[in-house]
Amino acid sequence: MKLKIKIWHFISFIWLLIFIIRFERIFELLNLLGSYIKFLFVDINSAANQFDLALIDHLLGGLLFILIPVFLIILLRKKAVFTSKKIFLSAAFIILLLYGFLFAPLITDRNPGLYKDISVTKLLVPFSSVKEIRLNKDVNYDIDEANKFINLKNSVIKLSFDNYLVYCDSAFIS
Repeated sequence: MKLKIKIWHFISFIWLLIFIIRFERIFELLNLLGSYIKFLFVDINSAANQFDLALIDHLLGGLLFILIPVFLIILLRKKAVFTSKKIFLSAAFIILLLYGFLFAPLITDRNPGLYKDISVTKLLVPFSSVKEIRLNKDVNYDIDEANKFINLKNSVIKLSFDNYLVYCDSAFIS
């Protein structure tokens, strides 16, 4: 018996796989979206100052990820021609590229531009590793809504430079 896997089966499988593996990240992005909407109503000027391309990328990625099943259901109700065809290798590759492009903030939680100490993190020999040490942050409990949102944003959206992250070749703990 031949498998008759259709394009919408493959799209649904990849969506479900990302949902299962990255559930916590999806929840963080939805929490960030809710906090930003709340922050818009509390202080619109500060919210406008925090609005940048990284925030747009993460919020749209999370929102699109949630809307994909709704979109698929609407398409399948109308019997879209392209989703009901059998899957082939090039279509699977294009779908994987689209998922990687649209949902990059969901798939990875690292900033690709974070090198911090280039002599340690770049130009490594193959199969080498780098130790990552995260320093403790000072916690301030008396903060306003703007600082609460900024802290949440910085914890969800990884910065291109993190003062509390140190890379090293080796570490000795005493």
